[in-house]
Amino acid sequence: LVLTMTPKMLQVAQFILDSPIYGEEMGFPKWHPGVTSMYAGELVVNHFIPKDNVWVNSESLDINCNGHERTADVYHSHCWPGDQYPGYFNKWAYERGEYTVDKFPRQTLNISVINDYFMAMVLYGA
Repeated sequence: LVLTMTPKMLQVAQFILDSPIYGEEMGFPKWHPGVTSMYAGELVVNHFIPKDNVWVNSESLDINCNGHERTADVYHSHCWPGDQYPGYFNKWAYERGEYTVDKFPRQTLNISVINDYFMAMVLYGA
């Protein structure tokens, strides 16, 4: 499904970036071209997933990576940058080397939960 969606996502992303309206920075949370791929993915997913089989809402899109949602129920998760968003997983803490396989052994991570899934992805590649 993802491979089928990708060309359309790229097309939508290019439209956003080329647009004189949407290609302009409006300041988060209004519109931010820096997350164009996220916008494109969230727009395109609506055309590829049958409406009868899925409930796309604020509990399945743009879910915080520190949440405890079931990974299978999440279509897009977001890892906010910066130390101002404390929680179980933090991109900047990862870049500083604060997460290691010794601190988070694979067998202790439950990848069916979104926060452990993020940790497993960065430490073990899933």
